[in-house]
Amino acid sequence: MKTGDTGLVGQLQQALNQMSVNLRTVVSDVRSEVDHLHIAMQEIADGNQDMSSRTESQASSLEQTAASMEEISGTVQQSAASAVRGSSWPMKRPTSPRAATRLCTPWPRP
Repeated sequence: MKTGDTGLVGQLQQALNQMSVNLRTVVSDVRSEVDHLHIAMQEIADGNQDMSSRTESQASSLEQTAASMEEISGTVQQSAASAVRGSSWPMKRPTSPRAATRLCTPWPRP
């Protein structure tokens, strides 16, 4: 708004014009900051979603590992039991050819 007044009315008009410019600048700055804030919030939400997916994947892998460890433990126990049985076998070796034949004969024995 242009005015030719140089007195009090002119000064008031100039102050109102400056206040209008300042207010537009503040509103523009606030809009820009809100846009930046929206982008940052979206990045945080995306990061949270990514972390959630990776956490679920790690939990699944951990469950699979635990199941595998349990299976390995059972296999080790079976191997240990077989080793114990196998270690006692030499003590039961046949002392005669007839006893050896009996050990080699398929079950059931007549």
